[in-house]
Amino acid sequence: MCYQFPAVYKEDGLSLVISPLLALIQDQVTALNDKQIVARTLNSTLSQQEKKIVLGDLMQRQPTTRLLYITPELAATQSKEKICHLNNSSMYYFSRLFIDYKKSSST
Repeated sequence: MCYQFPAVYKEDGLSLVISPLLALIQDQVTALNDKQIVARTLNSTLSQQEKKIVLGDLMQRQPTTRLLYITPELAATQSKEKICHLNNSSMYYFSRLFIDYKKSSST
């Protein structure tokens, strides 16, 4: 995908990707992790422990996560405040924001 290139090419920075489809997010995260590129997601399907691991990494001075995928629903709720607070309170900032828009097609 076109938004993955700058996130992978540039060695620094964290890309935030907003994507509407959980299945697509999981496929992308799995494919990137298989290529040794650390991608993570925050979504409603994660356990509290999994969320804690993701947020713990993001709070590091230099997180290992290169791409963080979230859904529009997460971005629109109070949970986004946690992400924004994390972004503002940590030493590390999101370098790029991508919105992955997939228009539904009916047949």
